[in-house]
Amino acid sequence: MRTPPKPLTDEQRARLRQQYQERRAAEEAARAARIPTVPAEGPIRVVLLGCVKMKADTPRPAHQLYISPLWRARWAYAQRVAPSRTLILSAGFDLVHPDDILPPYERSLRGQRQRERHAWAERVASSFRLYGFGPPERLVVEVHAGTEYRDPFVWMLRRYGMTVEEPLAGIVGVGPQIAWYNAQAAA
Repeated sequence: MRTPPKPLTDEQRARLRQQYQERRAAEEAARAARIPTVPAEGPIRVVLLGCVKMKADTPRPAHQLYISPLWRARWAYAQRVAPSRTLILSAGFDLVHPDDILPPYERSLRGQRQRERHAWAERVASSFRLYGFGPPERLVVEVHAGTEYRDPFVWMLRRYGMTVEEPLAGIVGVGPQIAWYNAQAAA
């Protein structure tokens, strides 16, 4: 039979509380440092990239975890259009910053029930607002993701007053999507 742990002393509790507060402050400072300053005027472009199935086999920053040709084309486009305002839509981790370290995972919204996709979309929309990119009415959000990711999500952003663009909505297939990105790079 295990012996129950000894209760913490007031000093131990105070030290743990202090460590927790310091860790929270450091996490908040790190998050704030990743959010670019809001420009004084004009539209603010944000790019959301959908994750892809092909991933590296070890934990990496999110933008390096995905390794397919489609991902590379999406990432290169986002770095040209909104390098400091790009986030990733992940079936496994919801909304992630490109520098967040993620382990490889096998999860997709494809085949999930409508209520599960809706719950995912609610979490993503809520997280997106926390990034504080600017006033919703000034945000122009480009969504580069498959239908399973866009459909449950974009209407929420519009409901918050953001302009949402879906430049690949009518382009079917990986090859034609990569061609679109290549054409954008050449323009």
